[in-house]
Amino acid sequence: MVRVDKRFYGYIVVIILVLAVGLLAQIYYSNVYIKPGIENQVEIKTTKSELMIHEFKRVIETKIKDNRIVCTMIIYYSKESFNSILDNWNKYYSLITKNISKFKEASTSIEDLNIRCQSSSSSVLIYFIVNGAVSKYNGRCTATYLWLLRPLGLDFIEDHFNEYNDRLTWTGTINGVKYNITILLPRQNVPYIAWGESVGHCHGHVWWPCQS
Repeated sequence: MVRVDKRFYGYIVVIILVLAVGLLAQIYYSNVYIKPGIENQVEIKTTKSELMIHEFKRVIETKIKDNRIVCTMIIYYSKESFNSILDNWNKYYSLITKNISKFKEASTSIEDLNIRCQSSSSSVLIYFIVNGAVSKYNGRCTATYLWLLRPLGLDFIEDHFNEYNDRLTWTGTINGVKYNITILLPRQNVPYIAWGESVGHCHGHVWWPCQS
């Protein structure tokens, strides 16, 4: 008869216990951990990053009105993504509101935010006013656009904005999305050139003679 060392049975018991603990842990995490993960996937599908996967174009235009800057953004989506936005509109609206809140400086504030869908073009129109961005001193008006440029990682000079006597423009790609930006300005006799004396711009500001 073959004699078995009692320690062998001890090893078997230990192995069984380890396997049992591992199985219980797997069951526990499948019920406690993985389920929140599944819920998070639903949340991710309605977060900015997921909703913007099929965003392919943004058109941004600003204009100065009554010493404030009016900003209009149009975000274009694929049809499938736009339908997803409609299905999750409340969450999308909250995300856009949070995203737009980043477009400001310490001296500025956002007012009259309006967001609406445009089904005919599968786009979302965002309208808001930036207060406190235009100042006057010694007959010179100055407007800051750092509130717009910094969140996008842009710079009037470094990114070679096109210079005209009534606007600055830029077309390019940011994170795979095509951008078309137009900064409408009071018309002058000369273009808004970099570091211009009476009419010009720096990295994030624009200036011109104030109208009496």
